[in-house]
Amino acid sequence: MVGSRNEHPAGETQGVPGAGDDMSTYSDFTAQLGAPWGSTAVALGELGLADQPDLVAFVRETGGGIFAGGLLSVASVRERAIDLSAWRAWLPENAVPFASSAVGYVYLVVETLVWVLNSHAGLIMPTTLTIEELILRLAEEETQTGTLARPTFELWRKLNGELDSRSVIAPSPAEALGGTWAMTDLVVVEIGVHLSMTGQIFAPGSELPAKILTDDNDEGAD
Repeated sequence: MVGSRNEHPAGETQGVPGAGDDMSTYSDFTAQLGAPWGSTAVALGELGLADQPDLVAFVRETGGGIFAGGLLSVASVRERAIDLSAWRAWLPENAVPFASSAVGYVYLVVETLVWVLNSHAGLIMPTTLTIEELILRLAEEETQTGTLARPTFELWRKLNGELDSRSVIAPSPAEALGGTWAMTDLVVVEIGVHLSMTGQIFAPGSELPAKILTDDNDEGAD
C-alpha cells in the first residue's frame, strides 16, 4: 500500500550510485520524468530554498516545476501550496519542503539533509541523504514503482485526466481510517488541505500519533 507504516520510501540512508558525476547530473531524472510543465516553477527564494546549492543546480539543469503529469514536483506551485501547520509538532522548525509526490509524500530539507513525510502513514523519516542524492533516488525505476506509485498514478490519470498542479490523490476515507488505493476510493485534494486533514489524524495525543523513524526503529527498514 502507498501509505503503509511498514514501507520505507526514497529517503533510506544508503548512497546513490552516480551522485556527483561530472557528466550531466540529472540526465537519468530527465530521461525518466521528462521536462517540467510550463508555468509551474516557483523561484527558490520564494520557497525559502535559495541557500540550497543542490536545488540551485537542479533548477539550472532541468528547471523546477511539475514533472510527469504531477507524479513528482520540485520547487513548484505544489510546494508553495504546502501547509505543514498540522505537522509542525513532529518536524524541526527549520524544515522546508522542496518536493512532493502525487500520492502525498513530502520531501523536506533540514539544513542540508532530507527528511521524508509519509502523510498517509503518519511517518516522518530523517535521512542522511542530500537533496541531490534524493532526487537521483526518485529517478530510479524501483522508487517510481514503489514509493511514487507510478503504476497507480498512471492508471488514475488515464481514467481521470490531468491532476491539478496543486493537488494530490488520496483515499477517501483516509487510508488510516480504512480507505484503500482502489481507483473508486481515490479523490483529488489540494495538498495543503490534505496535509491539514492527515496532520489532525496523526496529531500528538491522538489514537494514531505520528511516528519519527530512527535507526532504532524496525519499521521502515529494508
